[in-house]
Amino acid sequence: MAKVLFIQANYDIDKVGKLTPWMPVALVELATFIREKGNHKVKILDRNLDYDNEKFIKTLKEFKPDVVGMTCYTSSMIRDVKQVAQITKQNSNAMVLIGGIHATLRPKTLLDKPYIDHIVRGEGEHALLEICELIDKGKATEENISKIKNVDFSVMRELFDLREMPVPDYELLEIKKYPLATFYTSRGCPGK
Repeated sequence: MAKVLFIQANYDIDKVGKLTPWMPVALVELATFIREKGNHKVKILDRNLDYDNEKFIKTLKEFKPDVVGMTCYTSSMIRDVKQVAQITKQNSNAMVLIGGIHATLRPKTLLDKPYIDHIVRGEGEHALLEICELIDKGKATEENISKIKNVDFSVMRELFDLREMPVPDYELLEIKKYPLATFYTSRGCPGK
């Protein structure tokens, strides 16, 4: 069983504690999917609720993840994504994966960083599940991971069938710390 620590990076480290935190629904969906489909151990840490590097390091040392996964928008969030990736590499042996819109549209800007191992473009459920399966089998080499569809510069896979998605497990979050509940009813850009 692979262990995956999902991190919601801080939106803007210049405004820590001043921005309203939003539930990291995409991470909840990913975590639920790989736990239900592959029986992997998952944990979510939201740095918009608790921006504490020492607590993050303690979580890394106690949970001992095989993978630290983050989502990344093209915004000032990138600064915290890079910081989390560096802290991860300095304090664990975890593989650092970045997904989200920035990884999809500008993968090279993330893969140029020595502390980011791989990016996942597009929908990440099956790519992440396949990475976790390689970890379980002891076959998580650079070459094997780079061959997975949607990873780094490999070919993209077909769109994810949302009927495969288990009901997201919001108990993975400290739900009472969010001012409002959010959920997705579809995927993709509403502006087409």
